[in-house]
Parts: sequence; structure tokens; C-alpha cells
Amino acid sequence: MLADHLGVPHLRDLASRSDQISASIDLADMSRLRDILFAGSVDSARQLDVKLKFLGGVQGYPEISGNIKGSLELCCQRCLGSLDWAVDIDFQLLVVGSEADCEEVAEPFDVVVAGEHGVRLTRVIEDELISSLPFAPMHAAGESCPVSANVIQEQQEELPVEDNHQPFANLADLLNDDQAAD
Repeated sequence: MLADHLGVPHLRDLASRSDQISASIDLADMSRLRDILFAGSVDSARQLDVKLKFLGGVQGYPEISGNIKGSLELCCQRCLGSLDWAVDIDFQLLVVGSEADCEEVAEPFDVVVAGEHGVRLTRVIEDELISSLPFAPMHAAGESCPVSANVIQEQQEELPVEDNHQPFANLADLLNDDQAAD
């Protein structure tokens, strides 16, 4: 079980010892992610494996380096059926105490603001999961999607074939005709 809130002093202490945490997180505990998952797919049995390492980061701010592994059940945007989505995410975040500290951090780093209540690790993990998801998840070619490649090909064959419209195709002829008339 991950700690509910970790303040910056506690994170600095963990970072000074290069502590590591390995845990399993229930998907049912992530309310925002639950809304994205396939309807009715959240059960207490589905979990994600999380490994976090705390390091002394850049400019004296503690750093959280992590990995999230598991699978999520998403909704395929092609067939609207269930889609098992493998998750293997690596991330690195610097933890700062306030919004003002964000401006001091070098550009290539992602930053989490701890604030007065600290960092909620489950929320950080949920943010990383949500940001890694595709905009429109779909079954890969050859998977058991009811809308198979054959159906898509048939739909494309039914579309009328339009002429390739080239608006400037006759421009050279028109220019030559105008020059000949002069």
C-alpha cells in the first residue's frame, strides 16, 4: 500500500537514502481512470504493479522515478467492445513545494507540485496512466475485433470513386491562349 500523502521533507529523506517502493494498486482506487475504462470492467482483482525509486534530483528537488506495469480494459473505438491494453510506463518527475518553484526547474523535466499537503502517489500514478493512453484505442490488426479488416475493405470498395480533381491542370493552356491572343 502506498502512503496517502508524502510531504517534501519526507520525499527528501527517501531520496537521500535512494529508497524504493514496490506495490500493487487496485484500479478500483483510481476514480478518474475508472471513468475511462470499459464499462463494468473495474473489479477488485485487476491490479497494476508499481515500482518507485526516490532520488536526489536536479537543483536539490527530490525525484520520483517509476515504472507501472499491468493491463487495462479499454473500449475499442472501432467495435465498441472490450480491448485489453498492456501498460508498461516509465516516468521521472521532480517534486517541488510550490508553483513558484516550477519556474526554477530546467525545461526538460516534468514537475509535480507537492503543496502543503504533499504528494499523493496514487494520484501521480493515475495521472501518468491517463496521459499515456491513446486518444482512440483500437484492436490491432488481426485481433478479435468484430469489425475486421474485411469489413473495412468492403466499406471502402462501396465508396464511389471520384475523379482526381486538379484545379490548375489547364492553367498552362489558358496562359498560352492569352499570350497567343496578344
